[in-house]
Amino acid sequence: DNETVRGALARADEALGFSIERLIAEGPAEELNLTVNTQPAVLASSVAFYEAWLAAGGQKPELLAGHSLGEYSALCAAGVFPLEEAVKLVRFRAEAMQSAVPVGVGGMAAIIGLSDEDVEAACVAGRADGARRAIELPVSAPFHSSLLESAAKRLAERLEGVAMAEPSIPVIANVDVTVHKNPDEIRAALARQACSAVQWVKTIEAMKAAGITDIVECGPGRVLVGLIRRIAPEIKTHNIYDQATLEKTLAALSN
Repeated sequence: DNETVRGALARADEALGFSIERLIAEGPAEELNLTVNTQPAVLASSVAFYEAWLAAGGQKPELLAGHSLGEYSALCAAGVFPLEEAVKLVRFRAEAMQSAVPVGVGGMAAIIGLSDEDVEAACVAGRADGARRAIELPVSAPFHSSLLESAAKRLAERLEGVAMAEPSIPVIANVDVTVHKNPDEIRAALARQACSAVQWVKTIEAMKAAGITDIVECGPGRVLVGLIRRIAPEIKTHNIYDQATLEKTLAALSN
């Protein structure tokens, strides 16, 4: 019932040509869980929560980053492109990623008990010696892998037609843990992201090195808060996904 959130979702609805707000609220879940709907829904929600934070008096961040799809939310928050353009862009991204490989070809897994370097070596050598556990993830495509190079090419072409401004707040890119200011560099990073690994550990380490003391996650759930606590437990984490968490975060960061 937050007025700012409702306003942001209404803008997303108009841009998409259908009600993502109604789909979020009423379902059906099977339709919401289609990646072409999930991606714009998550982006619209994340940006809406960020706008609600600002409207409630929350301070602007010193640094931004987003995990995978969240990078688009971060760029939106930095003023690179508006929400209306972003939701259409990520819907295209979702379709391109889903159609890049036939259903059932490729997959994703979580590897527990190995370093990033060991996992990369295992991918090359075809072994995963020393891993405590490997968990197959219930995803519809092998996201962020070389199997999605065709999606990256389609996305690059689509991005050429998207007007972009220089970010008003630095955004750390997933693919190279670099802050890009030039719109052409941002386009290239977003295209590469579709078929490249998300360097999230290095991103949080870069935030720590930059002196960041508090990170606020804006978006459904608490996934990033959990990851950040394992990567850099000394950084204080907060998250905003409803009115109660918004008020709690405002109180925590106003002291």
